[in-house]
Amino acid sequence: MADLERIKSDPQAGFWSQLGESRAVMLGAPDAGHHMQPMTPMAAPEEGAIWFFATRDSDIARQSRGGAHVHMCLMGEGADYYACIEGKLEETESREHVDRFWSPAVAAWYPEGRDDPELALLRLRPASGRAWASTASGARFGREVAKANETGTTPDVGVVTDLTF
Repeated sequence: MADLERIKSDPQAGFWSQLGESRAVMLGAPDAGHHMQPMTPMAAPEEGAIWFFATRDSDIARQSRGGAHVHMCLMGEGADYYACIEGKLEETESREHVDRFWSPAVAAWYPEGRDDPELALLRLRPASGRAWASTASGARFGREVAKANETGTTPDVGVVTDLTF
């Protein structure tokens, strides 16, 4: 669930928290002519990076060679947080990060394990973005809609904030 006060006071911390709870994001290079695709993010806020495993022959891995400008869209697990960020995605060699993020779920995609020749490690360095967070409370939402209809105002059910990394 989105913590509206935290997101208002520290949008970046709110983003990293939401990303850490997410199982999937949509990732893609808008200028590449390919659709965005679901990917599992591995957040490393202390590095200002988001890591992904991919296969070497995938569209996203090919686009990342030499660096690609990408967009990443996140929908929080509670459907009360959304973010779209942009940044640079590049394929990198880092045994440390392969070991750090390796799991049984990742292993299922790479039959030869951590040394599978098809394994590509991608690093996204976010630059900027925008986030939307709303209340998860149905009661609050109902009160705000009723108040807005009575007063001719718009409901106050959340926050929109810019992200700078």
